[in-house]
Amino acid sequence: MYYFRGIFGMGAIRFLEKVALCCNICFVAAWMLQRMPLGSYADHWTVKTVAVMGFLMALPLNVLVNLALGVMALRSGKSVFRQAGKTLWAVNLFFLVLTLVYFLIR
Repeated sequence: MYYFRGIFGMGAIRFLEKVALCCNICFVAAWMLQRMPLGSYADHWTVKTVAVMGFLMALPLNVLVNLALGVMALRSGKSVFRQAGKTLWAVNLFFLVLTLVYFLIR
């Protein structure tokens, strides 16, 4: 049981929040790269990395992080947001809604 708490503790959630924020920034960058002519840069590894992190990793990671924070908040009250941070949670929640709207409309 202790091992389970170590994997899904607040340290892991805080780390995943930051990774989700990086993926969200890559989502916006990939969306912008989709709308501009790239020319010879289309096969560059950075463009591919941004696209993978933005389009493939952002949505599942955002759902995981926001679901975990929501469950932890319901179970333990507002002490979760003192440790995790309200601002980062709100930004990730905003990007989750933005990503869902993008993939549902598209």
